[in-house]
Amino acid sequence: MIEGRGMTETCAIGANNPVTQTHFSGNIGLPLPGIDIAIQRR
Repeated sequence: MIEGRGMTETCAIGANNPVTQTHFSGNIGLPLPGIDIAIQRR
Protein backbone atom coordinates (compact mmCIF):
# COMPACT_ATOMS: atom_id res chain seq x y z
CA MET A 1 0.00 0.00 0.00
CA ILE A 2 1.29 3.47 -0.87
CA GLU A 3 0.62 6.45 1.37
CA GLY A 4 -0.68 9.52 -0.39
CA ARG A 5 -2.43 12.80 0.34
CA GLY A 6 -4.88 14.75 -1.75
CA MET A 7 -7.97 16.94 -1.55
CA THR A 8 -11.46 16.45 -2.86
CA GLU A 9 -11.46 20.05 -4.13
CA THR A 10 -8.48 19.44 -6.44
CA CYS A 11 -6.80 16.41 -7.95
CA ALA A 12 -7.27 13.04 -6.30
CA ILE A 13 -3.69 12.89 -5.05
CA GLY A 14 -1.06 15.59 -4.72
CA ALA A 15 1.78 13.84 -2.91
CA ASN A 16 2.82 10.29 -2.17
CA ASN A 17 5.72 8.34 -0.75
CA PRO A 18 8.00 6.40 -3.10
CA VAL A 19 6.86 2.85 -3.87
CA THR A 20 10.30 1.58 -2.83
CA GLN A 21 9.88 2.89 0.74
CA THR A 22 9.57 -0.04 3.13
CA HIS A 23 8.70 1.73 6.38
CA PHE A 24 6.11 4.21 7.64
CA SER A 25 7.71 7.64 7.47
CA GLY A 26 4.91 9.72 9.00
CA ASN A 27 5.10 12.38 6.28
CA ILE A 28 2.98 13.12 3.23
CA GLY A 29 5.68 12.26 0.74
CA LEU A 30 6.87 14.10 -2.35
CA PRO A 31 4.72 16.22 -4.68
CA LEU A 32 3.81 14.52 -7.92
CA PRO A 33 5.05 16.06 -11.20
CA GLY A 34 3.11 19.23 -12.03
CA ILE A 35 1.95 19.74 -8.42
CA ASP A 36 3.05 22.78 -6.42
CA ILE A 37 2.71 22.55 -2.64
CA ALA A 38 2.88 25.54 -0.29
CA ILE A 39 2.70 25.51 3.49
CA GLN A 40 0.87 28.60 4.66
CA ARG A 41 0.23 29.88 8.13
CA ARG A 42 -2.80 31.99 8.89
